[in-house]
Amino acid sequence: LAFLCGEISAASNVRAHCQLLTKKQFLRDLITHATSLRAMCEEDRDDPQTIAESHLSNIMSLMDKTMMRPYVTMSELMPEVYASVLASIGKYGTEGLPTGMLGLDKILDGFQPGLYIIAALTSRGKTALALNYALHCAGNNIPAGIFSLEMGKMSLGKRLLTMESKMNVKNFRFENPATEKINKLLNTSNKASKYPVLINDTPGISISQIIANARRMQRDHKIQLLVVDYLQLVEGSKKENRQIEVASISRGLKQLSMAMRIPIIALSQFNRSADETPGKRPRLSQLRESGGIEQDADVVMFIHDPLDSEKKTMFPQ
Repeated sequence: LAFLCGEISAASNVRAHCQLLTKKQFLRDLITHATSLRAMCEEDRDDPQTIAESHLSNIMSLMDKTMMRPYVTMSELMPEVYASVLASIGKYGTEGLPTGMLGLDKILDGFQPGLYIIAALTSRGKTALALNYALHCAGNNIPAGIFSLEMGKMSLGKRLLTMESKMNVKNFRFENPATEKINKLLNTSNKASKYPVLINDTPGISISQIIANARRMQRDHKIQLLVVDYLQLVEGSKKENRQIEVASISRGLKQLSMAMRIPIIALSQFNRSADETPGKRPRLSQLRESGGIEQDADVVMFIHDPLDSEKKTMFPQ
């Protein structure tokens, strides 16, 4: 025992070590029950129904001992809730992750664990808004993960650099920037390189791959926010129609957010009927390809320019 105590690498990993020990013990017990069950079946002394019932009872008893209790009583919950409310008094901050927008923070109380949908017509700034949320978290040393299915990592990196430097780096191809701009770009690049942001730009990634990669991001880098750009480009399990497939994808993201206990921001496009709405004011029914999105989402946010219809009238070309 003294030798084992000296071999512990870090006390911070003790929970993972205990979980590993519990898992191995559970597997050994299963092997023992399986060996006993096989022996009884080969001996053929008892009725098969009796053998099955006895071992089923043993396995259920084993699961009760090793599995975590999936529920909590009110007597356990209320003291935690009361302590949480007391701790928030006078904090003047959000309970969830800050969005960087004071008005939105007051409405949402920050990003809580759950599924957040940002929807808009094409080229209305969905990606820019989601990146702004991720950068604000990263600037506060809150790790964030991004699944970019619409643009590659280089394009996304340039967009992040543009947002942070307040300079359009694309224009550098058509000008000879001053030394001050180059130095500013270098400083911004060095600063952004330290941001805890993880980018996955795998094209055509499936919902199962997103779940697996997101869990790895959380395990290795402790991410507290996840952005998926955008939902309709995610591959789901092949269903009889696309609407059901997209609904299963949104449900998978919702379940992932609750399992990881982090907010997930998924971008969504509108269908063509959005152009026909008076003033082009967005509605939930216009979320593209599925009504299941609005059922799974905790919050749906629209990007809408009330002057959009006037601009089209003034500049019809």
